[in-house]
Parts: sequence; C-alpha cells; structure tokens
Amino acid sequence: MPKLKWKQATKIVLIAHFRFTQAGAIAGLYISVIGLVLAAGQIAIACLLASDQCLAGGVWSNVSEIIFLYVLLVLSVVIIFNVAFFAWFSVKRLGQGVLYVNSYKEIVRRQNASLRKGPDS
Repeated sequence: MPKLKWKQATKIVLIAHFRFTQAGAIAGLYISVIGLVLAAGQIAIACLLASDQCLAGGVWSNVSEIIFLYVLLVLSVVIIFNVAFFAWFSVKRLGQGVLYVNSYKEIVRRQNASLRKGPDS
C-alpha cells in the first residue's frame, strides 16, 4: 500500500472536513425551514382558536383553552428563536467550510510557488 504524502493527506482531510461541514450546514438550513413551518402552523392554530372564541361571544369559557393557547404561542416563539439561531449557526458553518477550501488553495499556491523557486531560495 503506497504511503500518503503530507500534501495528499492534508488535501484529503481538508476536503472531507469541508464536505462534512457543508452537509451539516445544508441540513441545518433545511431543519430551520421545517421549524419555521411548524411554528407558523402553531401560530395559525392559536389564531383560529382565538377567533372561534371571539366569534362565539367573546367570552373565554374554558380556562384550559386559554392556557393551551398561551402555551402554543410561547412554544411558537421559542421554536422561532431556536430556528433563527440554528440557521445562523448553519450559515456560519457553511462560511467556515468555504474558508477551509480557500485556505487549502492558499497552501497549494504557496507550495507550487516554492517548488518553482527551488529549495535553495
């Protein structure tokens, strides 16, 4: 089995790390979109419940419905904040993946420049 040179090993590690980072970031963005859809659905359900109660006479007859409505709205807000953080983190990781590729390109460029100059310079 042939031995890997330092440049080849570095290239493999950087590309694998970038692909892992990129896949995680893209998955994070998809999860963020799903979370926003769920939160929007919860808010819609809460609004429908509130409008039904208002149309029925404006009197909240059942305390458990009021508690359920507030819990639904609070959960929606929590989901939206979590999704926003997750989306920000995913975009940040995607940016780091691009930086890794750019740093690898810089390493290769420097190595090629040093090979052209020769080992004595």
